[in-house]
Amino acid sequence: MANWSKLSEHPFYLYKDFRKLYVGRFVSGLGDKVFLISLSWWLISSNAAGGQLQLGVMMALTFLPVVLFGPLLGPLVDRFDRRRCMIVADAIRCLLFLLLGFLFYIGYTPLPLVFGCCFLAAALIPLFEAASNSSLLQLTSERHLASAAAFDSSVIEISNIAGALCVSVLVTVLGQSGIFFFNALTFVVSLLFVAMIRTPLPPQSASIDEPAPESYRDQFKSGFSFIWGNKAIFSLLGLFSALNLFISPIVIFIPIVVKEVLNQSISWVAALELAMSIGALLAFVSFSFVKRYKRIYGLYVTVLAVLCLAFMGLGAFRGMAPLLLCVFLFGALLAVVNGMSMILFQHGVPDEMKGRFFAILKTVCFAVIPFSLLLNGYLASVWPITDIILLNGAGGLVLSLLVLFIPRIADEI
Repeated sequence: MANWSKLSEHPFYLYKDFRKLYVGRFVSGLGDKVFLISLSWWLISSNAAGGQLQLGVMMALTFLPVVLFGPLLGPLVDRFDRRRCMIVADAIRCLLFLLLGFLFYIGYTPLPLVFGCCFLAAALIPLFEAASNSSLLQLTSERHLASAAAFDSSVIEISNIAGALCVSVLVTVLGQSGIFFFNALTFVVSLLFVAMIRTPLPPQSASIDEPAPESYRDQFKSGFSFIWGNKAIFSLLGLFSALNLFISPIVIFIPIVVKEVLNQSISWVAALELAMSIGALLAFVSFSFVKRYKRIYGLYVTVLAVLCLAFMGLGAFRGMAPLLLCVFLFGALLAVVNGMSMILFQHGVPDEMKGRFFAILKTVCFAVIPFSLLLNGYLASVWPITDIILLNGAGGLVLSLLVLFIPRIADEI
């Protein structure tokens, strides 16, 4: 009875339109995961001489548009209907993956063209994510915002699990061209679920007494001014971003370790990705049932340190069992770090500022990722991959200590 009471108070159960957004994001995320795993394996398998660097380039190009366009697209979410922003993003990404599928089907796959399409598709991520994150309060309530934010973060991991489970079969049955068509279909499904949302998602005004809306330029500048003026948010955002410098290369480390160190197939990549996503999912779902958080910064330090140790295990172990355990722990602890960060940001940022803030957050957090992926992709082509993993993990451990010294948004939420 107690368990049912908890479930009946969960935002996923209470809010129908929140469920629609969640399901739509899950389906498109599933397609993205299948696409990323299959394309990564295609790059390092068909380009043996420079596969590591090309993998780093491809992954970097999926993050670079977020850095370039995030601050520009964020204010749009605070000026236009958020549901329409998500629909436009899904529609354009669908068309791009249809084009990629056709190119692979006819056998015309020059890397600059493939990378260009991936770049353009990734350019729509800030628009969709900023609109989605900014809509949580409108789709739920102030009371359930913390649970909704934590549970919403789990959608990526659930879709990652589904994608990792089916990628081997889909690659065998559909081939690489079919994978792109499959991903295009998932964006159609996502678009339909978002279109079915009935809750109005207009941009939020700062005040009913505000004489006129800000210009686009003023909104653009005010987002950065808000962050700069709030030292607690500025500090957490900076640390959260710096962490990506050390841990984001795991997306290229896993396939390289499987291919070069373990000498195994794509199914092993899927297994490690699956373990990481299951760990993240369990952590996200558990967090979504927590209504109050005490001593959140102390927990942040501990979790971040153990996360980096688990990351280092990917370079220290050779057996499948310890590797699965390490990536499982890494996924779970990364989810905890992400969940706590999003909860702090949701409570520290005013609703009328959230569109531009989350776009800037995504931009700043992703700013170091293209550089990190390119650097580590190059290093993996000239140095042992295990040494590179251990070095990145050690850097993350040093960074975790800085949490003790930054200003705090709140100790209890």
